[in-house]
Amino acid sequence: MSRSLNLSNFPPSAETIGFSARDHYPDIVFMREMLHPPGHNRRTDSTRDVMVPVTESLPKRILSIFMEIGLLEALGEAAQSESRFISRTATYLQLVGRRFKQYWQSYPCEQSMDLVAKHSQTRNWHKSTIRCMCWHPLCFKLAVATIDDTVRIYTRKPGVTPILRTSLQKAITCLAWRPYTGGELAVGCQTGVLIWSVDPTSQITRPLSQAVHLQHGRHQPVTAVSWSSNGELLVTASINDTHLLVWNVDQQ
Repeated sequence: MSRSLNLSNFPPSAETIGFSARDHYPDIVFMREMLHPPGHNRRTDSTRDVMVPVTESLPKRILSIFMEIGLLEALGEAAQSESRFISRTATYLQLVGRRFKQYWQSYPCEQSMDLVAKHSQTRNWHKSTIRCMCWHPLCFKLAVATIDDTVRIYTRKPGVTPILRTSLQKAITCLAWRPYTGGELAVGCQTGVLIWSVDPTSQITRPLSQAVHLQHGRHQPVTAVSWSSNGELLVTASINDTHLLVWNVDQQ
């Protein structure tokens, strides 16, 4: 690695330390089994990372998967039921849901995502394992968005990697940390913007609260997010909208 590399994407605190100290930054490696392409609905892929105790009852497992990933994945869990009636009904509903989803996904939406890939700063965005990343401006914290619609937070604690994921978070395009906060992150994606609050002192890998979802008319997918210098306002841009939107997040 050359000493002349551009440090604009490093946190400001990193520029004041010796170059050799950066060798202690954690290595981030994504194994193939950690990721799955978005849109896969098979239980072996889509619900693998959901922390659902196998000792829980079937309704509780279905509800947990529905809240964290989505309806089709929850139906996939129901299809594993020992009851033939429940299994067959869930399988039929899952098939209907997939066909309806294919019908509902119109060409303009697909065209928009093609435009996102075309103009994204990430090369080969459609197939890239890492869609985007963002350093926290004040502390050692890196948010990394991956192809499986998940955001992972890396800090100096190698054993704790918070995972941000919800069924609304699809095709992530951009990230932005909120200034003067330790763990508020804006995630721009196909459905709008999600505001996550991650407790910096927490030792668990999943946030206790769901993200706040911001959306407005045709202002999606959101392709750029930026906070005001004081962190009070969030500005978003969409490839399908000629307007910039300014959000007062605390009032949403």
